[in-house]
Amino acid sequence: MEYSVSRSKRKSITIYVKDGKISVRAPLKTDFKVIDNFVASKEIWILRKLAESSDRMKRYSDVFEGREFPYFGKRLVPRVTDKKRIWSNDEYLFVPQEFYSNGVFVCSDLFLAAVKKYYMREAKSYLGERLKEIGEHYGFSYSNFSLTNAKSKWGSCDSANRIRLNWRLIMLPKSLCDYVAVHELMHTVEHNHSRNFWKGVATIYPRYKEAISCLKDAGMLINLWR
Repeated sequence: MEYSVSRSKRKSITIYVKDGKISVRAPLKTDFKVIDNFVASKEIWILRKLAESSDRMKRYSDVFEGREFPYFGKRLVPRVTDKKRIWSNDEYLFVPQEFYSNGVFVCSDLFLAAVKKYYMREAKSYLGERLKEIGEHYGFSYSNFSLTNAKSKWGSCDSANRIRLNWRLIMLPKSLCDYVAVHELMHTVEHNHSRNFWKGVATIYPRYKEAISCLKDAGMLINLWR
């Protein structure tokens, strides 16, 4: 079973399975044989996680291959438009003629950069407004809002109550956008994940555990179009 190893000042060995790859984090002086034995002892768990990862990769294959574009939980199909900008409705992502060649859609790096620009513009508008609405409704106060291109987080809130939301949230259902907004707003009063924090989240978003599970399932999207 192939896996990568990174060592750091930590006390225990941890295994991560992501995008079909196995990575191990271990204490600095841990003997390789100890690591190998630990991985072998977790073989059943690793195989289950690899199967789950493979299933997600299959479900998102059309997205990663540029045949579909996730937008607010839907899968948009590219269609040509006579306009010179990208736009969308509930079914299609309308693409300027310049990204078609001989009647065939070309998913180039230039096109993906244009899609990312469109998504970020929509994300800044929608997520910023929704964060403001939820914050005002429940009496939260934050100092600043901005988008982030984070590799592993959907959102964050620092000690100065500056909230950052990953622009790829625009790909997910609006209910999940709301959950992330609530999560980060709650951090403006509870800068931790204590019992009080989760109690506060549950008061506003009772189905938060389901939302967390959905965000984990959609985790592959967080590395899309970097």
